[in-house]
Amino acid sequence: GLSSWMPPLSFCAIPTLKSISFRNFDQLQLPLVSCSSSLTQFEILNSDVSALFPPFLCNQPSLQEIRIQTKRTPILETPTACARSLPNLAALHIVKSSIPNSVIDVFLELPSLVDLRLNDNHLTAFPASLCSYLRLERLEMQRNSISATTPGCLSGLTAMKYLDLSANQITGSVPTWLPAMQNLNMFTMADNKLRGTIPDLWGQMNALQRFDLSWNDLCSTIPPSLWLAPNILTVGLNHAGLYGTIPSSIAQLAPSTMVIELQENA
Repeated sequence: GLSSWMPPLSFCAIPTLKSISFRNFDQLQLPLVSCSSSLTQFEILNSDVSALFPPFLCNQPSLQEIRIQTKRTPILETPTACARSLPNLAALHIVKSSIPNSVIDVFLELPSLVDLRLNDNHLTAFPASLCSYLRLERLEMQRNSISATTPGCLSGLTAMKYLDLSANQITGSVPTWLPAMQNLNMFTMADNKLRGTIPDLWGQMNALQRFDLSWNDLCSTIPPSLWLAPNILTVGLNHAGLYGTIPSSIAQLAPSTMVIELQENA
């Protein structure tokens, strides 16, 4: 791998710089100087950085995308200056970086955020500010260690199209507020610890195409309304704790192209 130290004023000296990308670096040392610029994209992929979220990013009013994936060193701290200083940030991806919740909770106001990906970290709870991201369209938090129930305030994120909360330890029941997300086309909470029944509300979800509750501890029959979602293509209910018979209405109501996975149930 490569090692690099960036001169403190190197980014500030290029006022027209739009994009910065570091890939496959060892011991990458970024500048601590914070300065406004025209930067719109920043990424660190498969590289080791200090345990501090890059401070100079916290004063970039034009910044629209941040993508970070560290190699070995986890990001453990975010400067408080980042709290309200990224008004145009639309995409925030911090994956495989072993971040604690305190890193994400600093971001109090991201009014333009539409794409949040926090996969493969050690998060134990949902971010405190999550429900304030009212323009959010894509949320990925799979393969963390979240053991809480899904917060009901997520129902206010009505622009959501893609919601992946799989491979955690989320408890409670299947959310009944899902129909509030009228634009939702992909929903998965597979491989969690959900209990109870599957609510009979799927006929209200006109945009839904993919749905997965496999590998949970449910105790439920298959709700008849599942076949009434007009655009449904894939239903995953493997090892989900289902019992009873497959509804006879499936032959008449389910689209001919629909894929239904029901392996390892009672």
